[in-house]
Order: sequence, then structure tokens, then C-alpha cells
Amino acid sequence: EANVSDIAAMGGQPDVMLVSLVLPPETPVETAEGLYRGMGRSCRRNRVTVVGGDTTRGEAITVSITLMGKVAADRLCLRSHARVGDLIGVTGTLGGSAAGQALMQRNLPATRDLRRKHLVPECRLDAAPLLAPLVNAMIDVSDGLAPEVGHICDQSGVGARIAAGQIPLHPDVASAAATLGRDPLGFALGGGEDYELLFTLAPQNLERLRRCGLDFTLLGEIVPAAEGRLLVGSNGAAVPL
Repeated sequence: EANVSDIAAMGGQPDVMLVSLVLPPETPVETAEGLYRGMGRSCRRNRVTVVGGDTTRGEAITVSITLMGKVAADRLCLRSHARVGDLIGVTGTLGGSAAGQALMQRNLPATRDLRRKHLVPECRLDAAPLLAPLVNAMIDVSDGLAPEVGHICDQSGVGARIAAGQIPLHPDVASAAATLGRDPLGFALGGGEDYELLFTLAPQNLERLRRCGLDFTLLGEIVPAAEGRLLVGSNGAAVPL
């Protein structure tokens, strides 16, 4: 899913995959079969075909995947294409994977959805074809919202203002944060592995995107680089993102 998400974030469609597998001699056959069953489920969901690879003997289990895809030139989305004045948006909700991981690491009960968000993530390949014709820059949220905004700013030479109150937290994150004694916003900003799509959009394309019926939230805007990268609270106070 992580590999598919990288292609989706560029507006592309995954196509074929190579799998190189290293297994110790004592590895049960069932282990290899289970690994391929899991990859098979993801491949079928994302319309990917495994076309080859290699299987060899080694000291430790090692899995190397090469995924190839296609994208039309006019739908290619790069991190470097954000422009001052763009709106910043994100699909879905954030923080669920990190919150689920934090609870499980401490052997605390996690909701079924939080466990699934972390253990069986699903990328937003469904959203990419709707976004690609309309957005400027795009990236998937694999490292957390703050680093991903930073990557777009670095590559595009711009700054950003994010409204803290607009960040769409997964509905189970607040209770998880209370159990753990942590700030729920932290799971979205730095948690990662949500695999939602973060994008920048020219304001004139907003209505067209809304007509697509996609679940997305506007978080802020792209500003000149000199203004920095800021997280703005409900009281208007701004801190570095």
C-alpha cells in the first residue's frame, strides 16, 4: 500500500510489481504463502500484477518490492508545483494509525478501526484520479502532516499557514489521546502512516473539486516563503509548524 500510495500521490496508476524475497532455510512454507496472500489482496484491490522477481536463501527474511506505474503528462502532480495563494487540502482523516500504534505498543485497548488503520492501511488510489486534473502539488501523508507540508514547501520554495482547528482528526483519536495523556493533534502532525493525500489547489478549482464528491478538508493556504510555515490556533496565535 505504501508503494501504491507514492504513485497515487503523483497522479499515477500502478501497473506491475516485482518481488525479491530472501528466506532463511528454516522458514516454513506457510510463512511465504501468507506473505504472498497478503500482497495478493493488496494487488487485487489496487489492480496491480506481480510479473516476476527473485527468491533466494539468506540469513534473514528480506522483502524488496519494485512497483511501476503510469501517469499522463497533463496529470503529473509534483511536490514542486505549489503556488502562493493555493489552498491546502487533505483527504480523509488523520492520526488514526499513530494513535492505534501508540495504544497497542502499551498493550492498551484500541478500537477496531484504529487497529485496522495501523495494521492494514489502505492508500487513496480512489481519490488520486479526481485530484490529479485539478491540483497543483500533491504528496501522501506517510510521515505526518507537518513533515509533508514541509516537503511541499521545500520543493516549491513557499511557506504555509495551517489552521489547527481545521485538521480532520480520526474520530477515535481524542479518546486515545486522553487514555495516553497526549495531545490528539500530535498524532496527526507527526504520527504518519495515514496514507491520505495532501494537496494544494488554486482557489478557482475549488468548486470543481467539490462537485467530485470527494471527502476532503481545507487546512490553510500557501504563502510566500518569507512568512514561514506556521500552525495557527483558534485564538490566532501562530507557532512554527
